[in-house]
Amino acid sequence: MKRVWEKIVEGILTCSGFVTSITILLIVVFLFAEALGLFNKKVIEEGYVLAVNKANPVQELSAAQIKDVFDEEITNWKELGGPDAEVKVFRLEDITSYFSEEELGAEYEKAPRCIGEIVAGNPGIIAFVPSKFIEKDFPGHLLKDESISFDEVF
Repeated sequence: MKRVWEKIVEGILTCSGFVTSITILLIVVFLFAEALGLFNKKVIEEGYVLAVNKANPVQELSAAQIKDVFDEEITNWKELGGPDAEVKVFRLEDITSYFSEEELGAEYEKAPRCIGEIVAGNPGIIAFVPSKFIEKDFPGHLLKDESISFDEVF
């Protein structure tokens, strides 16, 4: 009887180890699949753009540079290949610091024009705004949005 009981316990432990090993392998496969998908994603969130003043010569930024700009670790355009000027970060929620709600419109219908004015009037600005608020005759220029490279992650 004791020998049968030992075989049952041994079988349960073996099955438990097998199930645990399979679970760990599935987790690893899932994480690697998700990580590889990262390299197909754009640096800038979908539906948004990074806009700068027309006079700013910077055409693109790496994911690390964008992070450092918005974390305020980079505060001068010179560090990014631009002019010796302060980087001024602008997000859509900052627009009420520049324009009243009446100027923006009840449904933000005048926001595209307002964003254009803000970018045109601030040489050191980098604006993170929804792409739907960028007009065809936008007075600034948009930074290129590349996919995240393997080198940037590792």
